[in-house]
Amino acid sequence: MTPFPIPLYYRRDWTKQKAIQTTGPQRDYLWHDYKELWNQCKTKTKNAKRDYFKDIISENKSDLRNLWRTIDELFPTHSQSPIASIKTALGTIASTPIQFAEIFNLYFSTVATDLASKFSDMNVSLANKTQLEFKFSLIKESFVLSKLQTLNPRKAIGVDKILNRMLKAAAPVIARLLTKIFNHSLETGTFPSGFKIGKITALHKSGDRSHPSNYRPISVLPALSKFSRKNCP
Repeated sequence: MTPFPIPLYYRRDWTKQKAIQTTGPQRDYLWHDYKELWNQCKTKTKNAKRDYFKDIISENKSDLRNLWRTIDELFPTHSQSPIASIKTALGTIASTPIQFAEIFNLYFSTVATDLASKFSDMNVSLANKTQLEFKFSLIKESFVLSKLQTLNPRKAIGVDKILNRMLKAAAPVIARLLTKIFNHSLETGTFPSGFKIGKITALHKSGDRSHPSNYRPISVLPALSKFSRKNCP
């Protein structure tokens, strides 16, 4: 890991204090120097974090249990505040997380069917539908590596709890294995079952918070599922 440039941070802080205390034309020069030092410190911090994550992955690549334990310690997840109460279809009040999940699951899974039934009288002909053929090409390791390195580290994580930040840092180590997984999926016409599981969050829109119709579902899939689905050439 690259040594951390502590003197640079001292210079940044010293320059800021000097700029605050100084008057006259010299003050502008000091603020200019401070901004440059601040940008240098920001870049150094970012690179130090990147090197630190790479070291952790390299040291634990043969011990996955210890690797994920370290990841959990570095990036703890925080659960949202629970919903106070939700009304059931019978008008009773549910108050436990399991009941909330069952109510929202029933509502979200049937709302589209209920809406479609209102348009049952519409006749849509597909007789003139154009028949198109397409096929997927196998992807290269270099392609997977480049896509991993451009993942947005601020995106939410799915049920697998794998952060985009970690995928990005681990890209040189995991690109080859992921390439084999994606190509096997394309060759066999199957999609990994773990990639199909989404984390559903009920997001309140407006109105009565105890009524499920006032919520909309937000689904977060594992990052790798979106990667394999969208980024195949």
